[in-house]
Amino acid sequence: MARNPQLFPTDFPATIPGVGSEEFALENAVTTIQRQARDTAVRQAHTRRIGGQNSIGNQNKLVSASQFLMPLYQIGPVIQAPPFLGTAAYLGGGRGYTSTFDAMYQLPFSNETFADMGVRLTEARMYCGTVGDASAGRFCGGFNSKFGTSVTSLDEFTYLKESVQRLGAQLSQARFGLAGGIGDKTKGFLLGGVAVGSVSAVRTGDRLTYATNTIAGLGNFLLTDRIAPHNGTCNKFSGYIYGGSPVAWLGGPLFSIERITLTTEAITTIGTTLAHAHVVHGTCGSDIKGYLAGGNTNPPASWNWFTNTITAFTYSGETSAPLSATLVEGKVCLDGTGSSVAGYFVGGDTVAANWQGTTTADKLTYNNETTARLGAQLSQPQSDQGAVSDYGAGFSY
Repeated sequence: MARNPQLFPTDFPATIPGVGSEEFALENAVTTIQRQARDTAVRQAHTRRIGGQNSIGNQNKLVSASQFLMPLYQIGPVIQAPPFLGTAAYLGGGRGYTSTFDAMYQLPFSNETFADMGVRLTEARMYCGTVGDASAGRFCGGFNSKFGTSVTSLDEFTYLKESVQRLGAQLSQARFGLAGGIGDKTKGFLLGGVAVGSVSAVRTGDRLTYATNTIAGLGNFLLTDRIAPHNGTCNKFSGYIYGGSPVAWLGGPLFSIERITLTTEAITTIGTTLAHAHVVHGTCGSDIKGYLAGGNTNPPASWNWFTNTITAFTYSGETSAPLSATLVEGKVCLDGTGSSVAGYFVGGDTVAANWQGTTTADKLTYNNETTARLGAQLSQPQSDQGAVSDYGAGFSY
């Protein structure tokens, strides 16, 4: 019978003490196998440790370049994708040639197409002031041509439900042509305007607190009597009201700018003035700049009712300058709103429209400050509507 040489080696030293039988060779072979198994396990564990250490060491090191850009969300918090804030704009009210509207339109920023919402303001109003936060926009005051009077009422449009309700609060003074668009995530300001039956503007201010939908009258808040519909812009620290006129419709334009500090509600006239006057114009803005578009102005020679000028106001240095870009055509009585990346100037009157409103809208892209006419249009010509967006005011959501 042949023997396994690994278990019964022929060169086993029979002279070692205690080796008197083949059983010792078997025991030695088993011990050897156990030792080899142990050594193999140790080597494998060591190899795994080395591999793990190499992997850790390679982290955060440069690797070979790829022709494909890595998505920003994979890079981590060091480089952030630019945020896009805002979902849609909402237009309410306005006028045609002989009537005041209560209709509402939606302008989604994703497709830039107007849609009649089917919901209505609780009453027709034009030249209303608008403010809002991230959950709702408010259409405040204005003029109802059906009754020939200014109104004190406030309508709240809730973005999530897409519904309108009349608020219990009212403006401290019935007026139209008041400026909105100024506030933060807790409150909005409604400033100036003209009372019905008067041609002189007022300094009246009201504060609307969003959590309770209550109004607090601020008395003669502005430093200058000012009619300034569709007027204000703000960043998270301050709001600004631009230009306008001390007299309704035909008064000389104002070139001054007033600043409201949102935390203290202190107001002052800043040193910078507008190089180009804007009266009854549209406004919109990012957290860096506010923009004023169109309106009528009063050059030294004569009135220019329909201007296409866009003025940029930079918050950081409180400086203003006209852009090289302009509206596609001169407009007055338009309104503005937008997202964090672009503004939209909607409706308004042109020379060709003969004060019957238009259906067109121009887009201003903030990063390159260029303008373009939207392909989409309103379903009916209109002017002097109110406008809000869920981007809101204050840029602090």
